[in-house]
Amino acid sequence: MRLDRSETNALELAKRLRDHPKIKKVNFPALPGDSQHDKATRVLPNGCGGMLSFEIDTTPEGLDQILQSLKVISHATSLGGVESLIERRSRYEAEREAEVPMTLCRFSVGIENVEDLWSNLVSAISGVLG
Repeated sequence: MRLDRSETNALELAKRLRDHPKIKKVNFPALPGDSQHDKATRVLPNGCGGMLSFEIDTTPEGLDQILQSLKVISHATSLGGVESLIERRSRYEAEREAEVPMTLCRFSVGIENVEDLWSNLVSAISGVLG
């Protein structure tokens, strides 16, 4: 039940993020149009889970401000829990060396109400980027 809710939330948020004007790119294989979508639907017929990533059109400092201003989503490193967690991967040296984009967020989507998650994301982005 937890995985179903997490994945349902992740897909809905990926769709909304894809259409947001401040989001440069969304990576989620369950999302139609994703470069891995066809392969994922063949290999993972029961779903792709609740992990997605996305890039925000800002600076690393702006992204850090956005992540710090979140209230429902915790700014932390982890995966697969019931709570939503988000982080900027390039804050780690190994990720920078691997040329991970400086404004890439890894988002482990939990089971909270999807409207609460969306509202929190949009509010944080708007609060920093206008």
